[in-house]
Amino acid sequence: MRPPLALASTAVIFTLACSSSESGPAAQPSVGNRSSAITMEELATMAGLDVFEAVSRLRPKWLRTRGPVSLMLETGVRVHVNGFDRGRVQELRSIWSTDVESIRFLSAPDATTRYGINHANGAIMITLRR
Repeated sequence: MRPPLALASTAVIFTLACSSSESGPAAQPSVGNRSSAITMEELATMAGLDVFEAVSRLRPKWLRTRGPVSLMLETGVRVHVNGFDRGRVQELRSIWSTDVESIRFLSAPDATTRYGINHANGAIMITLRR
């Protein structure tokens, strides 16, 4: 009788360990986590700041570069606004957080696959409110 009981208790422990306490659409990313998006609720707490300041407070790792990737190519995190390449992260200083609908981060492999080799440190995708 012991093996079935041990097997059942192991299955229950495994199921509980693998389940998350935050799941579904109600779960919101907390400040400073590894989420690939900044929500409108998070941006609302940053009213009066430019997007560079908001991102540096909410997701500072998005702004860090891994170092030079190439001697010939411009490196660093790239910024895209409404689908257009705007350049480096300094461009975020010209956008107010209240004008933004959404902000997403693409990892280096995803950004390079989508936009090319000059995105070797990732990309910040911004959609402005209309």
